[in-house]
Amino acid sequence: MVLDPRLSETASKADEWVPIRPGTDLDFCLAMLREMLDKRFFHAEFLRVRTNMPFLVDDKEDWQLVKDSEGRPMVVWEGTSDIHTIPAFSNYNRTDINGKTFCPTLYAPEDVTVPDGLEGVGRPAFTVLQAQFEEIKHCTPEWAEKTTGIPAETIRRISHEFGTTRPALIDPGWHGARFGNMMMTRRVQAMIQALNGGIDKTGGWILSGEFHHKLAAQVEASMRLIQCAIIIQILTGRRCSRMTTSSGWLPWMCCLQTPRPMPMLFYHTALIWSEMNPPSMVTGLIKIWP
Repeated sequence: MVLDPRLSETASKADEWVPIRPGTDLDFCLAMLREMLDKRFFHAEFLRVRTNMPFLVDDKEDWQLVKDSEGRPMVVWEGTSDIHTIPAFSNYNRTDINGKTFCPTLYAPEDVTVPDGLEGVGRPAFTVLQAQFEEIKHCTPEWAEKTTGIPAETIRRISHEFGTTRPALIDPGWHGARFGNMMMTRRVQAMIQALNGGIDKTGGWILSGEFHHKLAAQVEASMRLIQCAIIIQILTGRRCSRMTTSSGWLPWMCCLQTPRPMPMLFYHTALIWSEMNPPSMVTGLIKIWP
């Protein structure tokens, strides 16, 4: 399905072309997000375990996360009112800080409040999913129909089809960047993709999948450079210089038999991957590493 004001070449080859008024993509996406949350057209297990949707927020105007003194988020055990603290930035919500395995809920009971000892103690607490739905409750398909020109029933049907199909992909395209609401549109599109469970999975969004491998290699390379610097300092008694420089000449100089480069630790962000000739860069670096 292609959402586009024009019957573009891509739209002409789609199973369905849905014309939309220019600049109203955000309204359409908000209505779609609301419909998916309201009808629970989402991948519940993915949201519970891999997103912040089960995290608690307090009943405050700006919806602050409920966190302990170390900045760790809190969730509620499914079917209970028990609050558990989970590790921060773990991307896995089924184990609390004590190692206990449990199932976090996406819908906190009405009696859940901010625990003792935290700012806002006693205030009602909700999950991020519940808070998000409250924020966009007014964004009904009928509301979006007025601005987008797309019938409310069509928005409901698309929401159902996308939310119940695995895998499913929302491709933002380029033309949305021409409007002032582009950043919020992209955020909502990312949330819709997450509701489907299609993040870092085949058939969905692969968010920096290549970067994960590059970052691991970069960390390993950094550790080897640090070891090299320590060895040079021990052998020569000279502290290594650390500098940022253009890397284009480095492979050539390092590959020369004579003279060899002076003991020096070269530093460059994404050194290998920003080089025009990565193989020669690797060869050059190997020659100066132990």
